[in-house]
Amino acid sequence: MNRKFLYYLNRYALLIASLGLFLYFSFHILTGNYGLFSWRSLDKELKENQKTLEALENQESNLQNKVNRLKSDNLDPDLLEECARDMLNVGKKGETIIIDDSF
Repeated sequence: MNRKFLYYLNRYALLIASLGLFLYFSFHILTGNYGLFSWRSLDKELKENQKTLEALENQESNLQNKVNRLKSDNLDPDLLEECARDMLNVGKKGETIIIDDSF
Protein backbone atom coordinates (compact mmCIF):
# COMPACT_ATOMS: atom_id res chain seq x y z
CA MET A 1 0.00 0.00 0.00
CA ASN A 2 2.82 2.35 0.78
CA ARG A 3 4.42 1.70 -2.62
CA LYS A 4 1.09 2.42 -4.38
CA PHE A 5 0.73 5.70 -2.50
CA LEU A 6 4.23 6.82 -3.50
CA TYR A 7 3.51 5.90 -7.12
CA TYR A 8 0.40 8.10 -7.21
CA LEU A 9 2.16 10.86 -5.31
CA ASN A 10 4.99 10.92 -7.86
CA ARG A 11 2.58 10.76 -10.74
CA TYR A 12 0.33 13.63 -9.56
CA ALA A 13 2.90 15.78 -7.68
CA LEU A 14 3.00 18.46 -10.35
CA LEU A 15 -0.80 18.62 -10.50
CA ILE A 16 -1.10 18.86 -6.71
CA ALA A 17 1.60 21.56 -6.50
CA SER A 18 -0.01 23.55 -9.33
CA LEU A 19 -3.42 23.32 -7.68
CA GLY A 20 -1.92 24.44 -4.37
CA LEU A 21 -0.24 27.45 -5.95
CA PHE A 22 -3.42 28.33 -7.83
CA LEU A 23 -5.46 28.24 -4.62
CA TYR A 24 -2.82 30.25 -2.74
CA PHE A 25 -2.66 33.05 -5.30
CA SER A 26 -6.43 33.07 -5.82
CA PHE A 27 -6.96 33.54 -2.09
CA HIS A 28 -4.55 36.48 -1.97
CA ILE A 29 -5.98 38.09 -5.10
CA LEU A 30 -9.35 38.18 -3.39
CA THR A 31 -8.43 38.94 0.23
CA GLY A 32 -5.00 40.64 0.13
CA ASN A 33 -4.28 44.23 1.11
CA TYR A 34 -4.90 45.32 -2.46
CA GLY A 35 -7.27 42.51 -3.39
CA LEU A 36 -10.72 42.73 -4.87
CA PHE A 37 -12.51 42.79 -1.51
CA SER A 38 -10.42 45.66 -0.14
CA TRP A 39 -10.76 47.58 -3.41
CA ARG A 40 -14.21 48.83 -2.37
CA SER A 41 -12.97 50.24 0.91
CA LEU A 42 -10.01 51.89 -0.81
CA ASP A 43 -12.35 53.43 -3.39
CA LYS A 44 -14.62 54.76 -0.63
CA GLU A 45 -11.63 56.21 1.22
CA LEU A 46 -10.40 57.83 -2.00
CA LYS A 47 -13.78 59.53 -2.55
CA GLU A 48 -13.83 60.83 1.04
CA ASN A 49 -10.29 62.18 0.66
CA GLN A 50 -11.23 63.88 -2.62
CA LYS A 51 -14.15 65.62 -0.88
CA THR A 52 -11.82 66.74 1.92
CA LEU A 53 -9.30 68.00 -0.64
CA GLU A 54 -12.00 69.95 -2.46
CA ALA A 55 -13.16 71.56 0.80
CA LEU A 56 -9.59 72.49 1.72
CA GLU A 57 -8.96 73.96 -1.73
CA ASN A 58 -12.10 76.10 -1.37
CA GLN A 59 -10.94 77.24 2.06
CA GLU A 60 -7.49 78.04 0.65
CA SER A 61 -8.96 80.10 -2.18
CA ASN A 62 -11.14 82.03 0.28
CA LEU A 63 -8.13 82.76 2.49
CA GLN A 64 -6.03 83.72 -0.52
CA ASN A 65 -8.76 86.13 -1.61
CA LYS A 66 -8.82 87.62 1.88
CA VAL A 67 -5.04 88.04 1.89
CA ASN A 68 -5.12 89.71 -1.54
CA ARG A 69 -7.76 92.16 -0.33
CA LEU A 70 -5.58 93.08 2.66
CA LYS A 71 -2.49 93.91 0.57
CA SER A 72 -1.55 97.58 0.46
CA ASP A 73 -2.13 98.03 -3.28
CA ASN A 74 -5.66 96.57 -3.10
CA LEU A 75 -6.74 97.36 0.45
CA ASP A 76 -10.39 96.76 1.35
CA PRO A 77 -11.27 99.08 4.26
CA ASP A 78 -14.29 97.05 5.34
CA LEU A 79 -12.24 93.87 5.59
CA LEU A 80 -9.48 95.72 7.44
CA GLU A 81 -12.02 96.99 9.98
CA GLU A 82 -13.53 93.51 10.34
CA CYS A 83 -10.12 91.94 10.98
CA ALA A 84 -9.09 94.64 13.46
CA ARG A 85 -12.37 94.33 15.38
CA ASP A 86 -12.04 90.56 15.43
CA MET A 87 -8.44 90.65 16.72
CA LEU A 88 -9.17 93.28 19.34
CA ASN A 89 -12.56 91.83 20.37
CA VAL A 90 -14.24 95.20 19.91
CA GLY A 91 -17.76 95.94 18.80
CA LYS A 92 -19.77 99.05 18.18
CA LYS A 93 -22.46 100.17 20.57
CA GLY A 94 -25.78 98.47 19.85
CA GLU A 95 -24.25 95.60 17.84
CA THR A 96 -24.94 91.96 18.50
CA ILE A 97 -21.80 89.87 18.30
CA ILE A 98 -22.01 86.17 17.48
CA ILE A 99 -18.85 84.20 18.22
CA ASP A 100 -18.24 81.18 15.96
CA ASP A 101 -15.74 78.74 17.49
CA SER A 102 -16.17 76.10 14.80
CA PHE A 103 -12.60 76.40 13.48
